[in-house]
Amino acid sequence: MKKYIFIIIGIVIIGLITAKLTVWRSSGTTGSGDIKVARMDLAQEVAVTGRVKTSKDISLAFTKAGRITSVYVDVGAHVAPGDTIATLDQTDILAQISQAEASVQTEESELEDLVNGTRPEEIAVQEATVASAQAAVEDATSNLRDKMNSAFTTADDAVHTKADQMISNAYSNNPQIAFMTDNQTASNVANLRSGLELAFSAWGASLPKISDSNEVLISKTETEKTNLSQIALFLDKLALALNQVTQSGSVNTTTLSGWRTDVSTARTNIQTAINNLSVAEEKLRTASSTLSVARDTLTLDKSATPASQISAQKSTVLQAKGKVAQLRSSLADTIMRSPVAGVVSTVDAKVGEIASANSALVRVVSTNAYDIESNIPETDIGSVTTLNPVIISLDAFPGESFSGKVVLIDPAETIVDGVVNFKTTLRFDKSDPRVKSGMTANLRIQTLTKKQVLALPQYSILENDKGKFVRIRDNTQKIGYREIPVQTGIRNPDGFVEIMSGVNEGDSVLNIGIKQ
Repeated sequence: MKKYIFIIIGIVIIGLITAKLTVWRSSGTTGSGDIKVARMDLAQEVAVTGRVKTSKDISLAFTKAGRITSVYVDVGAHVAPGDTIATLDQTDILAQISQAEASVQTEESELEDLVNGTRPEEIAVQEATVASAQAAVEDATSNLRDKMNSAFTTADDAVHTKADQMISNAYSNNPQIAFMTDNQTASNVANLRSGLELAFSAWGASLPKISDSNEVLISKTETEKTNLSQIALFLDKLALALNQVTQSGSVNTTTLSGWRTDVSTARTNIQTAINNLSVAEEKLRTASSTLSVARDTLTLDKSATPASQISAQKSTVLQAKGKVAQLRSSLADTIMRSPVAGVVSTVDAKVGEIASANSALVRVVSTNAYDIESNIPETDIGSVTTLNPVIISLDAFPGESFSGKVVLIDPAETIVDGVVNFKTTLRFDKSDPRVKSGMTANLRIQTLTKKQVLALPQYSILENDKGKFVRIRDNTQKIGYREIPVQTGIRNPDGFVEIMSGVNEGDSVLNIGIKQ
């Protein structure tokens, strides 16, 4: 009996296992199963290959001419960014910088003085300067008065004492010289003498007074110098007449000699008076000008510095600092530095030689800055633009990926095996010391990226002459589903397609591609 019971139990177990296997096989081969519409990031890509190449092979030169004083590298030397390659003579530029920096300190000190204003002790010094200038003006005024009075006395002596002894009727309108000479000379002397008396009359009435201002004194001084010039002319003509006198009449040799001496003395005295007036007048003018400047300075010292003056001085300080910055820039131009890490391939600079401006002397080949060149067919180039992100894989490093971007697309075509291509340059986002020139690169250029769009796998979408559809379960239909038209967008390399319309997020569609 027990034997039959075990047989029955075994048959039941085998039947259950068989039924389970049948159900599993049916599920895996009939395409049953649902796929939900979900959001995800999609990136449309262009896949090409390329080759790694050095991106920087740089020729270095000085931007200004000069004598080379140092060369710090040889061919084959490794340099880092900023390393000094060579230098020019800096003697003159360093001297100019020192001078410019001193000028900045001077202008800043002047600005500080303007902002702080004048100190009390400085005002006291300036007040003393004003007092001294005032005293100088008073001395100059007194001196000028003395010289004006002295000039009148000198003129009176020269004409009325020394000259009139040889002229008869000197005070009349018809004076005559008392010796024989030619008629024209005698007439000239008589005419000049007749005009002097009227001038003396006006002169005596206008002699300087204590109440006269400096301006009035200077005006009277000019008049006196005019009068003295007229007297000097008169004496010159009289001396000429004496030199032409004939030895006849009542004038003897002794008298004639005495007259000549008196006229000579008078002429000297008049010229001295003119010079003294000019000197005294200029002294007063100078003293008055000095006093005016001292008073203005004192007024300025006692008042607040105008904002415009402070602003102007600030501009002066900025200009001085700008000059320093400009000179420091010129100093930097005397130093050749490597802009990249690399290896020196050429050195044509020699110490002592004169380097020409912008003449290449050193070449540096970059060791860690690489680009990738790829030829992209014309069928794909239309969707590629600069700055497109790129996923890079190198055959030398299986399983690793690098990021980069498109940096240049040649405008002209390149024919490769009869096919139109466009040479495109791509650049690594980060340098990697393992990367070497010549390596093969596999590139996935992301030409269009959309964030969090509705997506389904390609195998869940049906396409025919009427368009694209997905199937949704519907038990009211005899076939168990209905077809919904959908509009698709971009597709990524993993087979996911953007769903632009037709279904909503969370909807379930049938898996019609037999893929699980």
